[in-house]
Amino acid sequence: MPKLSDEWPHSFTRADRRRFAALLGKAMQRAGLRTTGAIPDLRTEDGGFMSVRNLLDECASISASRWPARIAVWTETVQSSRKIFSEADTMSAEIAEASFRIRLFADEDVPDFMVTRPAMPGLVAALYLARPGFGHNARTDMLERWGFGIDEAFEIARANTLRREPIEFVEHDDYSVLEGPSIYASSHVFSLEPAETPDGSPPLPLIVGIPTRHCVVLEPLRSPGTAIATVLAQTYIRFRQGPGPTHHRAWLFDAASFGRWGEGAEPVDVAILSYERDDIRCRITMGPRLQAMYDAFRPAAA
Repeated sequence: MPKLSDEWPHSFTRADRRRFAALLGKAMQRAGLRTTGAIPDLRTEDGGFMSVRNLLDECASISASRWPARIAVWTETVQSSRKIFSEADTMSAEIAEASFRIRLFADEDVPDFMVTRPAMPGLVAALYLARPGFGHNARTDMLERWGFGIDEAFEIARANTLRREPIEFVEHDDYSVLEGPSIYASSHVFSLEPAETPDGSPPLPLIVGIPTRHCVVLEPLRSPGTAIATVLAQTYIRFRQGPGPTHHRAWLFDAASFGRWGEGAEPVDVAILSYERDDIRCRITMGPRLQAMYDAFRPAAA
């Protein structure tokens, strides 16, 4: 299940919540920003949507003494981004085309005003514009003014993201990670291909997790039980740590069913029973394709 939009960091005490809310309120008052709603999802007086979920995750990872400085920087960025967003109406179609990007969200975390399309089950791909120092969602009226159809804009955004957003492939002992600094890095999941095998046998499917906007966790299905458990554990740990939590689910990726936007990926669901440090106790539910692969492997491993 995705991180709920009204959820505070687990490490926050009631006192931490009060302190954060007071610091944020004062910072926004100094910036002349008036909002309605409750933390973490706020609306500005002009109807704009403002989420402080990522700011909360960042503050949860640093000492409380550093919160005022971090909140001040965040507020300054918001002011600048709102000014740039208001200038989108004057952006040329050529600049817009070069700015299109894809950002992945849990489908229940996306406001209605965003332009989205289905991705892996439980996720949507949102159409974004990369701007200097930040990014913001595109709107249908923008696309109409620039002369782009929605499908066309998504294809351009997909190509731009895979070509222009840097990522690094990091191998660990029993899993690997695609990660990058931008909020679009996890969209590189659409560039994945099944793992090649040294003996020329059919490519191996992958187990894939997208814990945050910055990374993708993956492992070929050489040993199904190990791959599933490892990817789910690493995904959940990174999902809780943030920033930019996306989903703690995993998916089966195989060439025959994945699809260009991941629509055919088979979800691997997990119910977390307990979590202490890196000790995770959970119940895993596999789909029929993965269950068949898992069952077929067991006799060979016996």
